[in-house]
Amino acid sequence: MAKKIYIGIDSIAKQVKKMYVGIDNKARRIKKGYIGIGGVARPFLSGGELAYYGEITSLNVNSNNARAAAVGEYALFAGGSTDTASGHHSYTNVYDTDLTHSLASNLSVSGNGYAAAAIGDYALFACPDLETTSTSKVVHAFDTDLTYSNPDSVTRGRYNAAAASIGDYAVFAGGSNGDSAYSAADAYSKDLTRLVPADLSAARCDLAAASIGDYTIFAGGRGEDTYSAADAYSKDLTRLTAADLSIARYDLAAASIGGYALFAGGMTGVERLTAIDVYDKDLTRSSPISLSLGGTDIAAAAVGEYALFAGGMMYTARGKQVDIYDSDLTHTTASPFSTGRSSMGAAAVGNYAVFAGGRTSSSAQRKAYAYKVV
Repeated sequence: MAKKIYIGIDSIAKQVKKMYVGIDNKARRIKKGYIGIGGVARPFLSGGELAYYGEITSLNVNSNNARAAAVGEYALFAGGSTDTASGHHSYTNVYDTDLTHSLASNLSVSGNGYAAAAIGDYALFACPDLETTSTSKVVHAFDTDLTYSNPDSVTRGRYNAAAASIGDYAVFAGGSNGDSAYSAADAYSKDLTRLVPADLSAARCDLAAASIGDYTIFAGGRGEDTYSAADAYSKDLTRLTAADLSIARYDLAAASIGGYALFAGGMTGVERLTAIDVYDKDLTRSSPISLSLGGTDIAAAAVGEYALFAGGMMYTARGKQVDIYDSDLTHTTASPFSTGRSSMGAAAVGNYAVFAGGRTSSSAQRKAYAYKVV
């Protein structure tokens, strides 16, 4: 039974992993293809399905609120907080495309909740929550060989910021010093040159960011109010105003998949939400099927044709659930974690989405899990 299809390229047989068909002037991916053999439909194209891979090598330390970004063949999980007297840590855990675990250079500043993004040959981490009441301006960079450096600092030290990449830039925006929210924005080019784009339209922290088409979108957050505002930065770092979220909220999660940027969950101040808002490449907003459970501090990653939203803080417990949206915004759920947890780090590397660390109801965690596109 043929389940794979090949095409000749330069006299070499290459497996066809994706096929598309035009529907209503849009390219739609063919996820499964069949051909009639002896009057029976037999699959000739399969693959690209998401499956639970299992538990993988743990982080080297319990790590709540670690943040992750992928560059080259590596997913890096940087910083986090523990349950020990040492509090925050500076470790950088690494998983490669085979899920082999290693450690990169320690960060020069211990902290958790870094904003993380990748641009060109670099993964960047900035704007952490420190053990003290002070904030840090330091930016941490790792290249595709995991060489560590500190490019020019952000303009304002802060934490609970958000970050995403668009075109030739990684943008870090928003944040707080613990007393006041900030509207500050910093951008880094592929050679790590820092630029200062226009500030957000309102000062806010605990927002989320994701990119789609020619824009990166920073949405939600809290400051003097709880916000539904969505600011978009174009490839030349011009700031525009996108349609507001359907409901004002903070501590939401975001991921990009196919032609969409998804913003999921969050908190109104009194209610944890299941809401999903989606922006397309024209910044048009819509609302697909909601999450299975409402929560904050949900971990998000995108791999293949899938965006995964995992765990989070529910009303009375941490969540075990994993909600999935494919590139057509079809919603399903995956095998849940054995223990509910919030504030995990999440990133995609190779064919895997990796979720690591986080916190249960009683302690910070170090276990890591992977989902695979097969």
